Amino acid sequence: MKCRVLRCSRTSTAEEWTLRVSRGPVWVAVPTRLADSGIPNVFAPLMELFSPEGLPSLKRSGMYALSAPGTLEEALATARMSPRSDDAIEATVVFPGRRCRRRCLPERRGDALAIRHSGQPAVEEAVCNALNPFVGDLGRVVSPGWSRVVEAG
Repeated sequence: MKCRVLRCSRTSTAEEWTLRVSRGPVWVAVPTRLADSGIPNVFAPLMELFSPEGLPSLKRSGMYALSAPGTLEEALATARMSPRSDDAIEATVVFPGRRCRRRCLPERRGDALAIRHSGQPAVEEAVCNALNPFVGDLGRVVSPGWSRVVEAG
């Protein structure tokens, strides 16, 4: 089976979804159980480091755009698709340490926007402080997470 990675957001048009999914089933994975997950808790303190005009775009796109109840179903319906299976899987993320995570900051779009508005030192400090509750054995950062995986066609 061939696997395709799609980059559709909540604001993608029906035509964009249809063009991207015109051949066979599609698997969509979106973050779920956000209150129990580490990543939203780590990035919550960053919200004050973004420019006010940058926040709306982050809510419409990015990794949580399809996580709100009913949003994925609405997007699939827009593409004239419906879920065939729907499961949640545990997806724990482990970094060797806080310093490793900090070096990865500019790679994420949201981090880059916060850095541009507030500066890298402020963002690094906020992320390091937010990571403290997730530092475990040997200084590793263990961030619990879950993904909702939907097969649609």
